[in-house]
Amino acid sequence: MQDAANALMAELATIDQHGFSAEELDDVKSTRLTWLKNAVDQQAERDLRMLTSRLASSSLNNTAVLVAGRDISTFETSVAANYRAKSGGKNGSS
Repeated sequence: MQDAANALMAELATIDQHGFSAEELDDVKSTRLTWLKNAVDQQAERDLRMLTSRLASSSLNNTAVLVAGRDISTFETSVAANYRAKSGGKNGSS
């Protein structure tokens, strides 16, 4: 563990002294951009999983469905619109 801490401190000292290379910065930017694109692409799936989970939970516990301060019908409409947009307009009923 101490060796890892020493290696980290040495790397940080090198960064303080020399900074990052353009290649290193471009690599980090590219990686972060990929993460952001994936997050956007997976938004509809996350919304559907969250809605399914909350519906199941409320059904099992016989409680009202709460969706982060939104009315459930508004949330369902936005999830459905997101899904249709991602699936090329298909509504999933066929």
